Amino acid sequence: MHPTRRRLYNLYRTMMDNPRPDRHSSERADRGMDPPVWVTSFVEIINILNHECTRWRSLDLSLPKELLSRFDFAKSNPAVLQELKLDSPTGEVLDIQALELVAVRNLDVSSPMLNLVNLNFTNTTAITLRSVALDQIIYILESVPRLLACRLQNVTMRAVEEPRRAYHHVVHSKLRSLEFKCGYRNPMTIVFDALTLPALQHLQLEYLEEGRSISSIVSFLRRSSNSVKSLSLNMTKITGKDLVLLLRATPSLQDLNLTHSPMDAENLFDLAEALTSHLSTSENIFLPFLQTFDWFGDVGFPWTFLPSLFAPLLPNDNTPGRPLQKVKIYCNLCDEPYEVPYVDEDILAQLSKFSDQVHFRFGMPLEYDVADLWEMSLDKWRHPTRDEEVCVV
Repeated sequence: MHPTRRRLYNLYRTMMDNPRPDRHSSERADRGMDPPVWVTSFVEIINILNHECTRWRSLDLSLPKELLSRFDFAKSNPAVLQELKLDSPTGEVLDIQALELVAVRNLDVSSPMLNLVNLNFTNTTAITLRSVALDQIIYILESVPRLLACRLQNVTMRAVEEPRRAYHHVVHSKLRSLEFKCGYRNPMTIVFDALTLPALQHLQLEYLEEGRSISSIVSFLRRSSNSVKSLSLNMTKITGKDLVLLLRATPSLQDLNLTHSPMDAENLFDLAEALTSHLSTSENIFLPFLQTFDWFGDVGFPWTFLPSLFAPLLPNDNTPGRPLQKVKIYCNLCDEPYEVPYVDEDILAQLSKFSDQVHFRFGMPLEYDVADLWEMSLDKWRHPTRDEEVCVV
């Protein structure tokens, strides 16, 4: 075995035989006491890795800030380092000066960062921040011209007054994918009022509030682009009418993913009406390019909604107008007792006409597996007196 590998292996065995870091270990170090064995072992490992810093290609580090600061990030090779993931398991705010010289392509930070505005974003094309403030978002979109994908989670407004620059309008011409999850003091309206993203193709929103948030996002979509092809809504408190309003601003949409959105499944009938309205009015065809419909909820699905997806684009036309390829429904019924949400017999008959072109997948939880609601429903209507047999996906 190579000497370096043997040394790393011995250190690994030492660490496995000793307790992992916890809050008490950090307090011990803060009081100047002798570091525990795991700290000494980690420092030795970091020193070994630092000798190879120019060869770092991908780093995934979850360590206390004191140990993260020992990595020689400044000497890494920007032409080689592709991905950097950082996290402090103790919840510390990261303030690592050496990171200011790192030019990484894919940055993923789970802990709050104090010096985010000082990072080198020259090569960055993808950013994931799991704890970020509003003014930091605005700064990133102003300062990372090559950014293609941005995931923002637990977005908050700082307790202190926001700097005025946070409200300046930003146009980012390259960003294609944006995932946005709000946290405390929901700033979604402020963010979308301040953005224009003409290249946007994928948008994912979580914890979207009804009312003004919808208006802000609709305005954002209309001034940005009509090229959004994928939209995911998760845990959004919106009505069916708000959902339709939002989707009318995405006429090129191909993939629609609704998770607890709307929270009340009955609100989907507003969407059903929109999907067929062009047959009786002069309105433009709603979602003419839709390929995927994916729904997840904690209630039974209103199966009578589904035929509206297959409405023809022209009157008196019996062929499905939208190029649907996949319809996925998952009824996450966890609270017992519950009734199996069988698909209605007439709905199955209508959908079966399209089963050669469309992949249907209807499921519900079954202990540690997934029951196939399509097959269960077919079996129920074929043999109405037979005891239930569960089909597993």
